[in-house]
Amino acid sequence: MFKKIFSKKINIILIIIFILITTYSMINYMPYWDEAVYINNGKYLFSLTEISTYEYQRPPIMGILTGVFWVLGLNEILFTKILLSIIFILGLLYLFKISEDIKKGSGIITTLIYASLPTISLFTNRVLTELPGSALSIIGYYFFTKKKYILSGLIFSLAFLFRYPTGLIFGILGIFLIIEVIKKRKFKNLKNILKYGIGFSILVIPFIIINYIFIRNEYLTLSLINKLLLPFINASKMVAANSFDLVTNGFLYYIKYLFYENFLLVFFILFLILGIIFKKSRKLFLKKKVIIPIVISIIGYLYISSLVHYEPRYFIVALPFFSIIAGVSIIEFLKRIKLIKIKPIIEIALIIFVIAIYIFLIKQQIMNNQITEFKEIEEYYNYVKSIDKDYRGLVAVDNPVFGIYNENKFIYLSGPFYAAYILENNPSVKYVYFEERTITCFNKEDKECIEKEEKFRNLMSQKYDLIYTTNFQKSTQYIYKLK
Repeated sequence: MFKKIFSKKINIILIIIFILITTYSMINYMPYWDEAVYINNGKYLFSLTEISTYEYQRPPIMGILTGVFWVLGLNEILFTKILLSIIFILGLLYLFKISEDIKKGSGIITTLIYASLPTISLFTNRVLTELPGSALSIIGYYFFTKKKYILSGLIFSLAFLFRYPTGLIFGILGIFLIIEVIKKRKFKNLKNILKYGIGFSILVIPFIIINYIFIRNEYLTLSLINKLLLPFINASKMVAANSFDLVTNGFLYYIKYLFYENFLLVFFILFLILGIIFKKSRKLFLKKKVIIPIVISIIGYLYISSLVHYEPRYFIVALPFFSIIAGVSIIEFLKRIKLIKIKPIIEIALIIFVIAIYIFLIKQQIMNNQITEFKEIEEYYNYVKSIDKDYRGLVAVDNPVFGIYNENKFIYLSGPFYAAYILENNPSVKYVYFEERTITCFNKEDKECIEKEEKFRNLMSQKYDLIYTTNFQKSTQYIYKLK
């Protein structure tokens, strides 16, 4: 069996990448805000709402995964990362298969291009939804190309419940199914659309219903449809722009990102050149199995560019499809200029590049750990647990990382504008955690903000005692206790 596994280059490559990812994942680090949110969501669900808090606008699957490991008494961060690494490796395997189906010999280059992208490798050790959502989208797309529509829809529903923007890919593929029915006038193929939709609905509809049961008594003024769709509405409000323009909403940002960091835009240009110059290449690139990844790439790019918040990890959902076109273009180009013999050299260079990236990331994380005040961080977030072991009441915080270390219910202060209001409306709050910079108005001309900040500070001095202060991550941290 092992001989068969190691007989294929792609299997060896995937094993190497898995070892690199798991090594990278074992190194300690300070969790991101979003990671802490998913861990808190899991604790909230599996404690039956007794502890932590829940953000309804977040997709549910990541919280469910972390919650399962937490309730089993396992390290929810470590075991979730291992599971996510396995999902990622499966995504790479199916990315290889998709690319090979389009152009034989392109699979390894496509896979290595995707795996070597700095944004991809950087986030392989994080409990975030972008990579599993992307990996499952790849798998769902593969089964779509094999006309396994129920299975494809089901996998896309998993991807969607990891990362809502993957629904865009599901929708694009659905439109292609509709176009095929109209174009060929084969209305019996409507059953394919039905199968595809049923597969997607298997998980999504139960999620909508369960979520409605949770929130039906909390949002009394909302209509039934708004309550049913509330997670998606709130999620879109977090990132959606009010309008689209080519400068401020990320259009130019992602062009620079593609060109300077990932070089994928170069391969897209190469694709266009091949289509214009070489007639045989044009035939390949006009095939449906090539057009679909191109359409997904372009629409994904435009969607991400339209968001008011933009950062590289948002683009992960579209990167597999950019990588497919890049890998296919490279092989086609080498074939046309009669240099296909250098393909193994490119593959080896990319493998070395992937290994070098992970060695750099591992080394960088170790160095970061040497200057990160983990002792102070853990002492700060564990403080209530250490001085008041039996307290399970409400705690006000400005950072969800508190929930990783504690088993209290908590609410967010939400910055200087709402901090005083939140405390006034929750008089049972016994402890208040916050750092100086999150409660400070940096625009000194914003009189309303200054007034709200002063009100909060006065409330702290009147009703609470400062019981702990420390400094880490270039900011002063405070803990107050109700008098």
